[in-house]
Amino acid sequence: MKTWSAYLAELQEIGDSVNIQLDLNELYLCLFKTIHSQDGFIFTAGNGGSASTAEHFSADLSQMKKKVGVNTRSVCLTSNVALFSAISNDLDFHVAPEYIFSTLSNKNSLVVTFSASGNSENIIRLHKAASSAGIPSFAFLGFDGGKIQALQDINQVLFKSRIGLYGEVENLHLAACHYLIDCLVENLRDNGK
Repeated sequence: MKTWSAYLAELQEIGDSVNIQLDLNELYLCLFKTIHSQDGFIFTAGNGGSASTAEHFSADLSQMKKKVGVNTRSVCLTSNVALFSAISNDLDFHVAPEYIFSTLSNKNSLVVTFSASGNSENIIRLHKAASSAGIPSFAFLGFDGGKIQALQDINQVLFKSRIGLYGEVENLHLAACHYLIDCLVENLRDNGK
């Protein structure tokens, strides 16, 4: 059995991946811009544990008004079970996030997804839809980045790791989201909103 210290050391090693800070800074700037857009909307999505992270991040973003008085609109495309399952049943599971996104998005939108493997077809399709609409998107990835890493016009926050370390990668994705929320709260508070 792996010790707690060894587990934390592995998280530290993955978390120190090249360009993580640069990629998070770029995402922070896009989040900040979208929050201050008149009709900005931040969409998140993921599957399984990554859906949980996407929903958590969207919930934290939506609480900005309570924290610093700035209204932030965010929705997790994979958390409305009734709508998601209806589209999956009537059309196809792989198109559900893309379909919901297409009905709600505008030119001031931003897409942030989470996928440890980078191979989820519904997440790939969502990124392609955002790219076609000229809307910036970011993918939190793990392992080797998977198929999403090869897509054009997709910003990536890659926590490079051994394939199969789902828990470690998902922990770091959530930690990065909390880091971004803390940065936004601090900056919005310090700059008088």
